[in-house]
Amino acid sequence: MRSSDEGPLPPYVTAKEAWWQPGVAGPSRARAVWVHLDRLFPDDPELRRQVVVDGLDLNRRARGLLARWWRGSRGQWLGEVTYTMHFIDGRENTLLWRDQLVPAFALTPRADNRPLQD
Repeated sequence: MRSSDEGPLPPYVTAKEAWWQPGVAGPSRARAVWVHLDRLFPDDPELRRQVVVDGLDLNRRARGLLARWWRGSRGQWLGEVTYTMHFIDGRENTLLWRDQLVPAFALTPRADNRPLQD
C-alpha cells in the first residue's frame, strides 16, 4: 500500500486506475477482479496431463474481490483476494477461498458487479 509520506500520485495515474495499481492506496472497499486460474495454477511440465472429471476447474477465470495489496520480499505484488472456484463437472456448488494471496500477474480488473457466488 502507498503510505502518506510517499507524496501525491504521479500525474499519469487517473483516479479510476489508482485502485488497481499495486502500491497505490485506493478506496477502502474491496474491488472486483478476475483471478486467472490458469496463470495461478500452471500445468506442471513434469506431470502427464490428464483430465479429472470431478476436479476443480483450473482452466477458467474466477470472480474475486481484491481487499488489498501486499509486497513480497522479492519485489512482487500479491493481492489479498477472496474468490470462488467451480468444479469441472458443472455442479452447482462452488468453493469460496477467503483472503488468499494471489500474484498480480494472475489478476485483472472485473467490470461486472455480479456476486462471487451466483
